[in-house]
Amino acid sequence: MGGQTIIQIHENTLLLEKHTSKERRSGRLLMGLAVLLYSAAHFGYRKLAEEGFGPHEVILFRSLVATGACIVLGRVLRVPHAVIGPRGSRLFLFVRGGLGLIGLLLFLASLEVLPQSDAVTLSFLSPFISVVMAHLFLKESLSGVSLMSTILGFVGVAGVYRPEFLNSTANITMPGLLLAVLSSLANVGSTVLIRKTGKGTHFLHLLGYFSILPVFPAITLCLLQTESLMSRVSLQHCGWGLAASLASLSGNILFTLSLQRERVAVVTNFAFLPVLFDACLSFPLSTLAILLSIFFATHT
Repeated sequence: MGGQTIIQIHENTLLLEKHTSKERRSGRLLMGLAVLLYSAAHFGYRKLAEEGFGPHEVILFRSLVATGACIVLGRVLRVPHAVIGPRGSRLFLFVRGGLGLIGLLLFLASLEVLPQSDAVTLSFLSPFISVVMAHLFLKESLSGVSLMSTILGFVGVAGVYRPEFLNSTANITMPGLLLAVLSSLANVGSTVLIRKTGKGTHFLHLLGYFSILPVFPAITLCLLQTESLMSRVSLQHCGWGLAASLASLSGNILFTLSLQRERVAVVTNFAFLPVLFDACLSFPLSTLAILLSIFFATHT
């Protein structure tokens, strides 16, 4: 009887490990698909930027579409309180969405005082910070390989965007660097909270406040500008904005589902993938660094 019990425990352990491994693989697949959707969204937003729309205007469109889509999905999937979440979890969900909003606003502020190449490059500190914060708050393993993978990815990004802070003669202000780093910290905090919830929270609840909170500062900035937004919007602009916003929301859904299945340190390293589209032809060494980064991250 005792021997059978031990065998049963061993078999159950193997089944659990197999299930966990399958879950983690699905998490990586979901994140890979999310990256493709983020890249498609970035293409659409870039089209709007080329037409003269500012970041706050793009954010307003994205947030309105995301909020509306969350409400519709909530009705279709019969998820109660899809945007604001269940009563006992609203404060937690608000903090998660608030951290995402703070990260976004700090990033936009960093663009005002830093060259774009510097602000974008520093935003890729998030994977490195994620590895450390996930170890501290989620008790995820912290290995030299995990840290090396994030450093390799950051080196690859820096090789593509060539930030001015790498130039010793560049006049980069400390407040600008601080804004960019704090933006990464806020975004990582938002990411860690998703992982902290596990599968106990519906993805729509995790995305509700994250979608609706940016609407308010974006509307405020649009009202303060001299030229009306509505006077410049055409059907073509609406088409680009709608397609990009839906792609972005779909990416956020898959990103959330991925974090509920795979470790933060692995998922966040996939953030380096979109840079490959800029790197693969002109920056072979940067491409190699990013590919190695993701390889090491997924083999820890």
